[in-house]
Amino acid sequence: MMLHLLAYTPGDYAVVYYVEDITGIPLYDTCMVHVWSVGIEDIGDTRIQVLPNPVRDHFTITIKDEGIRPKEIRIYSADGEDVMKMNYRDQIDISDMNIGLYLLEVVDGEGRFYYSKFVVSE
Repeated sequence: MMLHLLAYTPGDYAVVYYVEDITGIPLYDTCMVHVWSVGIEDIGDTRIQVLPNPVRDHFTITIKDEGIRPKEIRIYSADGEDVMKMNYRDQIDISDMNIGLYLLEVVDGEGRFYYSKFVVSE
Protein backbone atom coordinates (compact mmCIF):
# COMPACT_ATOMS: atom_id res chain seq x y z
CA MET A 1 0.00 0.00 0.00
CA MET A 2 1.25 3.50 -0.81
CA LEU A 3 -0.31 6.74 0.34
CA HIS A 4 0.21 10.14 -1.26
CA LEU A 5 -0.61 13.32 0.62
CA LEU A 6 -0.89 16.56 -1.29
CA ALA A 7 -0.52 19.41 1.21
CA TYR A 8 -0.53 23.07 0.26
CA THR A 9 0.35 24.41 3.70
CA PRO A 10 2.44 23.03 6.56
CA GLY A 11 0.47 21.58 9.47
CA ASP A 12 -1.15 18.45 10.90
CA TYR A 13 -3.34 16.29 8.67
CA ALA A 14 -5.54 13.29 9.43
CA VAL A 15 -5.27 10.72 6.65
CA VAL A 16 -8.05 8.16 6.32
CA TYR A 17 -7.19 5.12 4.25
CA TYR A 18 -8.52 1.68 3.58
CA VAL A 19 -7.34 -1.65 2.33
CA GLU A 20 -9.36 -4.70 1.39
CA ASP A 21 -8.83 -8.00 3.15
CA ILE A 22 -8.59 -11.23 1.14
CA THR A 23 -12.39 -11.50 1.01
CA GLY A 24 -12.74 -7.98 -0.41
CA ILE A 25 -14.06 -6.36 2.78
CA PRO A 26 -12.65 -2.81 3.19
CA LEU A 27 -10.75 -2.10 6.40
CA TYR A 28 -10.47 1.58 7.35
CA ASP A 29 -7.88 3.28 9.53
CA THR A 30 -6.61 6.79 10.25
CA CYS A 31 -3.13 8.17 10.80
CA MET A 32 -1.86 11.64 11.64
CA VAL A 33 0.78 13.27 9.45
CA HIS A 34 2.74 16.43 10.19
CA VAL A 35 3.93 18.38 7.14
CA TRP A 36 6.96 20.58 7.87
CA SER A 37 7.34 22.01 4.39
CA VAL A 38 5.24 22.06 1.27
CA GLY A 39 8.09 22.04 -1.24
CA ILE A 40 11.79 21.48 -1.53
CA GLU A 41 12.25 25.17 -2.34
CA ASP A 42 11.04 25.98 1.20
CA ILE A 43 13.94 24.09 2.75
CA GLY A 44 17.43 25.44 3.06
CA ASP A 45 19.91 25.96 5.85
CA THR A 46 22.83 28.32 5.32
CA ARG A 47 24.89 26.33 7.85
CA ILE A 48 25.04 23.28 5.53
CA GLN A 49 26.29 23.56 1.95
CA VAL A 50 26.79 21.10 -0.93
CA LEU A 51 29.76 21.87 -3.21
CA PRO A 52 29.84 21.85 -6.15
CA ASN A 53 26.19 22.41 -6.95
CA PRO A 54 25.08 21.24 -9.53
CA VAL A 55 26.80 17.90 -8.87
CA ARG A 56 28.01 15.31 -11.41
CA ASP A 57 29.46 12.35 -9.52
CA HIS A 58 30.45 13.44 -6.00
CA PHE A 59 30.10 16.38 -3.66
CA THR A 60 31.51 17.74 -0.43
CA ILE A 61 29.36 18.70 2.54
CA THR A 62 30.55 21.95 4.11
CA ILE A 63 29.32 22.72 7.62
CA LYS A 64 29.66 26.40 8.49
CA ASP A 65 28.54 26.09 12.13
CA GLU A 66 31.13 24.54 14.48
CA GLY A 67 28.33 23.64 16.90
CA ILE A 68 26.88 21.08 14.49
CA ARG A 69 28.23 17.59 15.18
CA PRO A 70 26.90 15.50 12.27
CA LYS A 71 26.05 11.84 12.86
CA GLU A 72 24.30 10.64 9.70
CA ILE A 73 23.06 11.83 6.34
CA ARG A 74 20.04 11.01 4.25
CA ILE A 75 19.32 12.00 0.68
CA TYR A 76 15.78 12.30 -0.66
CA SER A 77 14.61 12.70 -4.25
CA ALA A 78 12.28 15.59 -5.12
CA ASP A 79 9.29 13.25 -4.79
CA GLY A 80 10.29 12.28 -1.23
CA GLU A 81 11.90 8.89 -1.92
CA ASP A 82 14.70 7.99 0.50
CA VAL A 83 17.59 7.26 -1.90
CA MET A 84 20.59 7.16 0.46
CA LYS A 85 21.26 6.82 4.18
CA MET A 86 24.68 6.48 5.79
CA ASN A 87 26.88 7.54 8.68
CA TYR A 88 28.19 11.05 8.19
CA ARG A 89 31.15 11.71 5.94
CA ASP A 90 31.94 14.92 4.10
CA GLN A 91 32.66 13.34 0.66
CA ILE A 92 29.61 11.70 -0.96
CA ASP A 93 29.65 9.62 -4.16
CA ILE A 94 26.38 10.04 -6.08
CA SER A 95 27.58 8.67 -9.45
CA ASP A 96 24.74 6.13 -9.53
CA MET A 97 21.98 8.70 -8.89
CA ASN A 98 19.66 9.97 -11.63
CA ILE A 99 19.68 13.55 -12.87
CA GLY A 100 17.34 15.70 -10.79
CA LEU A 101 16.71 17.73 -7.66
CA TYR A 102 17.58 16.22 -4.26
CA LEU A 103 17.44 17.12 -0.58
CA LEU A 104 20.36 16.43 1.75
CA GLU A 105 19.41 15.89 5.39
CA VAL A 106 22.18 15.99 8.01
CA VAL A 107 21.26 14.64 11.45
CA ASP A 108 23.39 15.52 14.46
CA GLY A 109 24.00 13.47 17.59
CA GLU A 110 21.15 15.21 19.42
CA GLY A 111 18.57 14.43 16.72
CA ARG A 112 18.50 17.89 15.12
CA PHE A 113 18.04 18.11 11.35
CA TYR A 114 19.77 20.39 8.85
CA TYR A 115 18.94 20.57 5.14
CA SER A 116 20.44 21.59 1.85
CA LYS A 117 19.13 21.02 -1.67
CA PHE A 118 21.26 20.12 -4.65
CA VAL A 119 20.96 19.22 -8.32
CA VAL A 120 22.51 16.18 -10.00
CA SER A 121 23.41 17.04 -13.59
CA GLU A 122 25.04 15.27 -16.53
